[in-house]
Amino acid sequence: MNSEYDDIKDGFNAGYVLRKHEPDLAKQLAESYKDIDGDYFKAFISGTEEYAKELNMERSRLYPGLDGSRSNLSAEKSKEKNGPDIDLEK
Repeated sequence: MNSEYDDIKDGFNAGYVLRKHEPDLAKQLAESYKDIDGDYFKAFISGTEEYAKELNMERSRLYPGLDGSRSNLSAEKSKEKNGPDIDLEK
């Protein structure tokens, strides 16, 4: 196998797993790695970002109201319950 490929794979997997089990440490390491040039470090950062993205997608799927999209729906339902707005000055 190619050593560069191994560095990328190992870095990505390390970032992903560490973000899953020790998110604060993973964030600190990713922050400290951002200016380091190297395949492992870039892949580590990508792994932490990928896990965070998947976690957010899962949360949105399980709890759709947390992303704010249901607030507009609630306002519309409230308006339907109360009836249309009536201008009393006519």
